[in-house]
Amino acid sequence: MKNVLIINLTRMGDLVQTTPVMAGLKHNYPDVCITLLANPAFSEICQYIPFVDRLFILQIDKIVNGITQNFITTFRYIHDILDEINKIKYDLVINFTHTPSSAILTSLINAKRISGLTIDRQGHSLKINPWIRYFFNVIPGRAYNPFHLCDVYIMAGGAIPKEKGLHLRVPYDIEEWAKAVLYRKGITDRDLVIGLQPGASAEDKRWPVSSFADLANRLTADLGAKIVLTGSAKEIEYGRKIEALSRVRPLNFIGKTDLKELTALLKRCNLFITNDTGPLHIATAVGTTCIDISLASVYFKETGPYGDGHYVIQADIPCCPCSFATTCKDMICKKIISVSSVFELAKNIIEKKGLTNIVDSSLWKNIQVYRSYFDRNGLIEYRPLIRRPLKKEILFRYIYKATWLNLLYKKNHRDLPDI
Repeated sequence: MKNVLIINLTRMGDLVQTTPVMAGLKHNYPDVCITLLANPAFSEICQYIPFVDRLFILQIDKIVNGITQNFITTFRYIHDILDEINKIKYDLVINFTHTPSSAILTSLINAKRISGLTIDRQGHSLKINPWIRYFFNVIPGRAYNPFHLCDVYIMAGGAIPKEKGLHLRVPYDIEEWAKAVLYRKGITDRDLVIGLQPGASAEDKRWPVSSFADLANRLTADLGAKIVLTGSAKEIEYGRKIEALSRVRPLNFIGKTDLKELTALLKRCNLFITNDTGPLHIATAVGTTCIDISLASVYFKETGPYGDGHYVIQADIPCCPCSFATTCKDMICKKIISVSSVFELAKNIIEKKGLTNIVDSSLWKNIQVYRSYFDRNGLIEYRPLIRRPLKKEILFRYIYKATWLNLLYKKNHRDLPDI
């Protein structure tokens, strides 16, 4: 395999989560040239993905809006960019953007083989590759889904990477920038730095800002930590609220960094405590230990931290995670995950107490904590750290995992151990 095109026009976190499939392709086909087609909003982060040989930026919103407003200009834009992309005939095109417009685009690529959503000559939607079909059909039964999104991507790409996890490289000059900025704020290399990410893409995914403020107080008072707040320009208000509510003065970088600067700051953190959002995956990719606060419809087994030695804290109640269609009037999962439980987890991680098993005390009532690791197949798993009776969902997930691997992967590949 010489040339592969990967189409990912979605969110930043989804883009970073495609790096394992790129690593797998590079490992299995050392001479492969990987071309990435990405959203312009995240073109900067693409520069730090180590496996991308060529990068094309496609303004998909411009195309969608332009078709009705200025058809001729839009047609020329599409024609010109496709002309550049199609100067190479690709051995494989993988479409990780699951939208009708991306399907049309994929059908126009000069490719020997396609994996992902596309259309045929009659305009009918096609889901090519059994793992892509699995992805589209697993949502109704997601409580039993044993596979992380990254692993589904890897399977769709057909190559398990040797080097596990997510991958981003932070340039030396940007690391030095972060070091200098923090030094001017009174932070040296010897200081314990903990990052907090209070924002997320939806309200139900956000742990209360007041809880983040109380957590900042405890981390500073009990552990002597220096607190760094991260987030986008849309999340500036959360930083202001934390500053108003907390007794300490955190270093508030919310809305004040670009992606490369954010990446460097996250790499400097000793620990990153976050909602389910894009910076979680950036922090994971640069090797910072993360605590993922998993709430509402977030199913961490699908989108949690993809790397060894990270932590997830989630309410251990029947309705969690809830369905995407749920409208909850009482977000009990946010109340169950207390400041004390997140603090104790952070303290144990910082003090390196092992966390093999957490004693099931009143502090952890209706809470479960998970630690991530890679199983013998090279796929991500999350080990529960509080011993509880086995639930049928957990049992069936293990059964389904073995079944799907045998049905969809092992019959065509021989690089997985016997299950």
